[in-house]
Parts: sequence; C-alpha cells; structure tokens
Amino acid sequence: MKQRPWPIVLLALFHVIAPLGNIVVNAWLAHIPLAYYLHILLAPGNRSTLFVFTLVPLIGAVLIYICRKWSYVAYIILMTIPFAYSLISYMRHTTLMMTVALILFYFVNIMVVGYFLLPTVRKIYFDPRMRWWETKPRYQTDFQCHVEHEGKQHWVEIKNISEGGVFLETPLEFPLGSPLKLFFRDPQGVLNLSGTIVYKRQLAPLGYGFKFTPESSKEPRLKGLIHKLQSDGAIVLGRVPGPEDSFVYWVRSLFSFRK
Repeated sequence: MKQRPWPIVLLALFHVIAPLGNIVVNAWLAHIPLAYYLHILLAPGNRSTLFVFTLVPLIGAVLIYICRKWSYVAYIILMTIPFAYSLISYMRHTTLMMTVALILFYFVNIMVVGYFLLPTVRKIYFDPRMRWWETKPRYQTDFQCHVEHEGKQHWVEIKNISEGGVFLETPLEFPLGSPLKLFFRDPQGVLNLSGTIVYKRQLAPLGYGFKFTPESSKEPRLKGLIHKLQSDGAIVLGRVPGPEDSFVYWVRSLFSFRK
C-alpha cells in the first residue's frame, strides 16, 4: 500500500496527541494536579468539555487521514466547535491566564485550519486524481482504439491502462464528463468498454483520462489483459516523491500567499 503524503500523516498524528496536550495545559491553568483534573474531566457533568478537548481532535484526525471531499468539509465544520466553546468559556471566566490560553489556542488552530484552506491542499481532498497513493497500478500500452462519441467514430491511442481506466492520446476535443465507448483488439478479439472522460491533459502528449464504468471494470477480459501486462513487466512507475514533499517546502507553503 502506498503511503499518504507525510503532511497528512503528521497533521492527523498532531490531532491524535492534541487531547493529551489539552488536558495538561488545562490542568496547569486551573492550578490543580493532573490526576485530579482527569477525575473531574471524567465526571458526568463535564461531558461537553470531554467531548470538545478529547473527542473532537480524534474525530478531526480521522477526517484528515481519510482525505475525501466530504471529510474536508466535515473537518472545517468540526473545528468551529472548539472555537465556539473556548470563546464562551472565556466570556464566562475572563482572566489573564484565560486570555493567554485563548490567544495561544486560536493561533495554533488558525494555523492548522489555514493550512487546509490552501488551494494546493484543498485540491488533494476535492480532486481524486491528486490522491496518487490510491491509484491502481497502470500499465504501458500502445493500442489503436476505436472511440464512439455522440454517434461519431474516431481513432485514438491507448497509452496506458488500469482496472479503473485508460489514458487516451489524441488531439481531438471531448468535453469533460463525456460518455464514450471504446473498442480495441486484445488477444481474444475486440474488447468493448464504456466510461466517461474525467480529465484533460493540456501538455504533450495531449489526451484524456478515461474512467471505466463499474461494469466495464469488472470485465473478465480486461482483468486478463491487465494480468498479462503485469506479467510482461509493463507497469508504469508510481509517483516519485519530489521537492514539494520535503519538510522545508511544506513549512514555506504555510507562510506563502501565492496560489
């Protein structure tokens, strides 16, 4: 299994250990022993505090790690809970220590939430093509393919294939979301597969990412073709970590205003 980008793993881990930090800081601010603070926190009357400072970060960690569009939205909404709770607590018990703690809390959370609002980070959650660690293995091919679109027929080339779809190399114009039917010859005859255009490649080689329908993905002959290409060693190497995966690049991105 391919590893997720380390910033996602690190931020999820940060949320996992956050409850312990919250408990230690709150016990220190209250000037009470840690063991006694834990006893108070577990009391039935403090369930709301227990939820905000322990369960919310843990849920946030899961949402970050899942890396889906819905989990991104859910995470942003979830983070409003500790913001609101801390503000209400501050208004009820305004002290110098509470003010310092609130400023520190808001600073850390704004930095974390702000990171997830960066366009490059948001795109990973909203665009499945960016989640390279989830992609199925692709295999190099050089098939001539007959494409049927809106009653018209065209010839294109299939440059790579997986159980999920293919890359069609062609200068032809197809709108995103267009349903297509592909016909190409495999060792057992003509293979007929259906799907939709999911992205367009603007750089050379020009072409389109084509996603199979669930029915086509389960086609036994497609699976047989994939198995043969795998046996022939035609696999396309996965994404290699680049400069954008380094710790320095990530830290700089936190303070960059470029989109």
